[in-house]
Amino acid sequence: MTLVPTLLTPNHIPQVSDRRLTFPDGSVADDSYNKAVSWCSVFSIGFTGIAYIDRRQDQPVSEFITEGLCGHRQVMPAARQLAEALTVAVDKLTGWPDRRLSVVLAGFGTEPGGRPEPMQLRISNFEIGSQRFPVHQRQFVVDQLSATPGSKFVYTTAGAELRLDEWRQLRRRLDRLVREGAWNQLIRLMVMTQRRVARRDGTVGQDAMVISTPRDNAAPGTLMTDADSLDIGYESTMCTYIPAGGLSPTRFGPHYVCGDAALADFETTVDEDGESVSVRFLRVPGSST
Repeated sequence: MTLVPTLLTPNHIPQVSDRRLTFPDGSVADDSYNKAVSWCSVFSIGFTGIAYIDRRQDQPVSEFITEGLCGHRQVMPAARQLAEALTVAVDKLTGWPDRRLSVVLAGFGTEPGGRPEPMQLRISNFEIGSQRFPVHQRQFVVDQLSATPGSKFVYTTAGAELRLDEWRQLRRRLDRLVREGAWNQLIRLMVMTQRRVARRDGTVGQDAMVISTPRDNAAPGTLMTDADSLDIGYESTMCTYIPAGGLSPTRFGPHYVCGDAALADFETTVDEDGESVSVRFLRVPGSST
């Protein structure tokens, strides 16, 4: 099961997800499955659990989430509607022994006339409140987590769990790096922790997709990446693909949704002939599908 770590701080929110799919017996089915979505570059979304939302396995959960957010402008109504849609869809998967799924939205929410504050919404049928159920429950529930005023950071995980010793070691380093504002070191630490878990849990992948969302976005609505570096900039929402083998000429990106537009399967390749970019449209503004 994917590990989705999210770090809420007053100025930046990085979120990490792996790209591994496994069969019920734990063997690897695919190591290049996208589990990340950017919503208008304001909220990042990662998920863990089942990978498809239909019995024929034609619709990936990532696309169900992306299309489900089309047209939405407010996070809480969107999350509640997504929870209702997931409840209906997953209920139809009778016969599937494991239907657990958690979706984590993280970004900066703004009260009318207020300052953007870090917040997280978790939509889940097995991680509900402070409880973690061993099997899926009938309803998907929306839980909200906001950083306490004055707190330096809040670190959460969904899906695969950290051991107590892993959490203690992580906590000490997080505290120092957040104080220093060392964002790229923080991201590397989150990815390193993912890979440490992956070494003992084969359902967690080694490759990482990272989305970093700043409170004050210099380029609203724009999701940026650097094809020549694994680093993240601080001023705008950025994504980076960090494969286990280091910088790759082929880079992947998360799905993206904003307004009535939805895109998937972002891929860029850099070679001696230059840079090529491909993307697939799930929804085009003005279209019904």
